[in-house]
Amino acid sequence: MRPKQLGLLQNLLPKLSVPDGTGIDADTWPQAQQLWVEIGIGGGEHFVFQATNNPDVQLIGFEPFQNGMAKALGSVAREELRNVSLEMQDARTVLERFADASIDRLFILYPDPWPKRRHWKRRIITPDFVTELARLLKPGAELRFVSDIAHYQQWALR
Repeated sequence: MRPKQLGLLQNLLPKLSVPDGTGIDADTWPQAQQLWVEIGIGGGEHFVFQATNNPDVQLIGFEPFQNGMAKALGSVAREELRNVSLEMQDARTVLERFADASIDRLFILYPDPWPKRRHWKRRIITPDFVTELARLLKPGAELRFVSDIAHYQQWALR
């Protein structure tokens, strides 16, 4: 990892963390009209695009992998985005602290399909997590799930 990327992880990431506490919703960020979440932002291309084009929305991105997060942080810094929060950990842990019906839009784009049967328990889309998403999403909210793995698409829809 390059020194600049390491510096972003050490210095910028902590400033962009989701606040501690419970009952997190759009009111946590007074400038936000809506709260959008992206789980698994990878290098942040889609995340940064959405934040740039929707300045009245607070976007929260989750990415557990250091290299992806470092790349995303570079783009956030370059674009000088002020409407983002980022977490380098499992989204499920942080989302437990969110208020009911707090999310207006949620993206899960091309998650790891964990194709081997013995690894299916690692998939982000599970019955328990879908129940949690139902708690978190506002009535009329959008959930955008995308996978190019047909078997995983069927798994997610069951």
